Amino acid sequence: MAMFFHDVYGGDFIAVAWKSSAFEPKPFKVTNVQCRVPKTGQQETKLKVDVNAVLEDFQVLGQGIVKTVEVVTEKWNIE
Repeated sequence: MAMFFHDVYGGDFIAVAWKSSAFEPKPFKVTNVQCRVPKTGQQETKLKVDVNAVLEDFQVLGQGIVKTVEVVTEKWNIE
């Protein structure tokens, strides 16, 4: 769903880049439910990524290590 980058020379941040496929609606199947919410369309229900939940998880999982989560959305293609 995302790629993580860090500075091997001692930088103090981790960058996360979303894979473009993360924003593509997925068929409603149990194997696709993780980090997604239902999106009802004209013909069928699909699953879309729940960006806010994923960002909140970054903050929760990094508690004590992560100071802030900065979101840059200019290149996002979210429906």
